[in-house]
Amino acid sequence: SRLTGEYLTTSFNFFRTSREQCSTLFDICHKNRWNRVALAGYGDLAEIATLCVGDDRNIEILGIIKTSNGQNTPEKLAGLPIVNDMTDLAKVHAVIVTDIENGQKVFDAFSKEIPPERVLTPPLLKVSRALPRMLND
Repeated sequence: SRLTGEYLTTSFNFFRTSREQCSTLFDICHKNRWNRVALAGYGDLAEIATLCVGDDRNIEILGIIKTSNGQNTPEKLAGLPIVNDMTDLAKVHAVIVTDIENGQKVFDAFSKEIPPERVLTPPLLKVSRALPRMLND
């Protein structure tokens, strides 16, 4: 029962932290009028993000972009399409990284496709927004 209690505490803490951080990212999108948002990464964090977008911000999550070749990825999550590429979604204003395992890699990849300030990451992913330095610098 102690292990179950610890697991539940850890899970609820993850949920609360994720919800707060995703909500803050949606506030940033709202402030910048980035109304058409994609999530990059299928999983728990993407599902939490879909729960906290809220109607009061006038933000539409267009879909979830697959960031790994998971064998059992469904076609939809929370009614949103799961697509292979950002180009499968029309007119994306911003991307929120929701890939827990590969946050830095996903951030780096999308920062090459759209302006990096439009690629948002929750602090829990510990993504560095600094440009990688060259070895000879």
